[in-house]
Amino acid sequence: MHMSHKNRARALKSIGAAGLAAATVVSGLSFGAAASAATAASPAPQAVTQANSSRVVGPWVSRSSSDVYTAVTTPSQGAQLLGYHGNSLSAVASRATVWSFPAAGATGPVRFDGSDLCLTYSGERYDVKTATCDGSPGQQFVTSPVNHRFAAGYGVRAIEPKNGKYAWISESTNGNPANFQFVEGSADGRDPWIDTIVGVENFDPAFSASVEAGSVDVAARTAKLVGSSEPNADVIINDTIPVKANAEGAWSKELTGLKLGKQSVKVEQFLNNERVGDPIQVEVDLAVAPLTASAVFSSDPSVPVL
Repeated sequence: MHMSHKNRARALKSIGAAGLAAATVVSGLSFGAAASAATAASPAPQAVTQANSSRVVGPWVSRSSSDVYTAVTTPSQGAQLLGYHGNSLSAVASRATVWSFPAAGATGPVRFDGSDLCLTYSGERYDVKTATCDGSPGQQFVTSPVNHRFAAGYGVRAIEPKNGKYAWISESTNGNPANFQFVEGSADGRDPWIDTIVGVENFDPAFSASVEAGSVDVAARTAKLVGSSEPNADVIINDTIPVKANAEGAWSKELTGLKLGKQSVKVEQFLNNERVGDPIQVEVDLAVAPLTASAVFSSDPSVPVL
């Protein structure tokens, strides 16, 4: 699969990037002065928080306890997962392919970005392969902390234990191409043979949505949602409004008929009619500033009210 320009940029940015922070867009609505002495109060701020899903996306580079770095290369369906390794991150970073993972602490598939290929665990140690994503238990993984004496970070393990142990992903050879294996380890990631995934805790959200700054029109009761998703995903808003993401994973949609005030909008993404990740909620606030007025009344009824 050819890596898009966006994914190449994402790969270079994500490795070693700083942590992500949720973005907040602030805008408001002001009114002109009313007739006579009526005046508008200061407009109420409109806060719209960007929402991110429980999945992240970035380049898959594995780091072993002996400081060997292995970039996962392009997978083939049903074939052994392979990689290219070297003694430094810079030596392998450009060869890494982009994958989507469960966010730290979350559960879900490990998917080759922009495809329907998912990492699959069959119960065999050396059977690290990809298969068509089907949501089966063997395709469910946890991005979990690794805390052994040689490294700290996050790795990927299967959710189903075997003989009381969990299967973690680890690079298994010293030559190129490198092979991967499932190694048995405890749930807390303290076994020294478990590899970490470089920078996974700082990867971009695989699915996000926010209100575009400046797009809210209170009078027209409209606002524009923008976001990122898996490439070519089907995005569904409030169960009924479809949007198609482009090949770079970007999407946008103007919402109409919104009510005044705050409202929550549900956004989901689908690939091959299968929902990927959890729904996210975006708060849209069509804030109307309150009006205040003052008047002066005279005891003489013939005097106009001021």
